[in-house]
Amino acid sequence: MLVQYNAAHKATPPKLEKKEVECFQPEEVIQIRDCLEHEPLKWKTITHMLLITGCRRGEVMGLHWDAVDWPNNQIKIDRALLYSPKKGIYEDTTKTRETRFIKLPQETMQLLKDYK
Repeated sequence: MLVQYNAAHKATPPKLEKKEVECFQPEEVIQIRDCLEHEPLKWKTITHMLLITGCRRGEVMGLHWDAVDWPNNQIKIDRALLYSPKKGIYEDTTKTRETRFIKLPQETMQLLKDYK
């Protein structure tokens, strides 16, 4: 009952389409930051962290104060805040399950201090 040949060798795999990465242009970032000046510190800090770090929304929302390394101006990303209809809001590891450290500029560190 052995198959004499692999029929999949004749198949042509589909071509993968690469999606163009969407990102903000510098003038858009400036406009966002200007609009945030009139918002509560909480939203200003969250949006600033998203723009500066490039982290996923859940990763920023899952940050704890113990993940902020004040002397070295960096944060540790090792968990995320997630949502599912069954569990509701819960905390878990990041999407890639890897721990990474992100250096932050002094402006961001000051914003975090003000928020804390």
